[in-house]
Amino acid sequence: MSGDVEHFVWFNGRFAKDGKYCFLQNTKLRNVDHASFTVLNNCYTKDHQSVWTTGGRFEPEDIGSFVVCDDGVGLIEKIQTMIDGTLRPVRVQIPYGYAKDSKTVYYENFAGKIKVLKKAGPATFVSKNDGYFAWDAKSIFWNGYLLQGVDLQSWHIVDAQKALSRDAKHFYIQNKRVTEDEWNQKQL
Repeated sequence: MSGDVEHFVWFNGRFAKDGKYCFLQNTKLRNVDHASFTVLNNCYTKDHQSVWTTGGRFEPEDIGSFVVCDDGVGLIEKIQTMIDGTLRPVRVQIPYGYAKDSKTVYYENFAGKIKVLKKAGPATFVSKNDGYFAWDAKSIFWNGYLLQGVDLQSWHIVDAQKALSRDAKHFYIQNKRVTEDEWNQKQL
């Protein structure tokens, strides 16, 4: 990584910089303006012209208005074998999060490439700050995917960890509309 220990700053386990270079994990970033390099949250960092995520560099529509919408953290639960051999559920932080500029909404889900949410309206877009759910004046999103046919007035999250939400007439698991039977099975 860096031999410049005196100036080395580790921001969040993913992004760092020293007196001369900027880093994404153990990789030295190229074509970055060191002076304006700023870490925005667990997913996003930027300089005066570009944005970086764990998937690499991208050019937003309007870098001057680019902001993050949340902390950039999604929690997943996985089963881990402990030293004594027992299996325990462990919550792991993954870099998932929404960002926007004056023209476009973006989503990072640790999949390698930034997702552009073409149906999202930046002016009214809000993230729940869980890495998954978000909405604007016309739509609801889960993990960057649009929930189809949702009634905005009656929609609410039932269980964010299980990705369960509903409106007055429909049930959703993640971004999929499901039957009431499928819904009931997931709640067990």
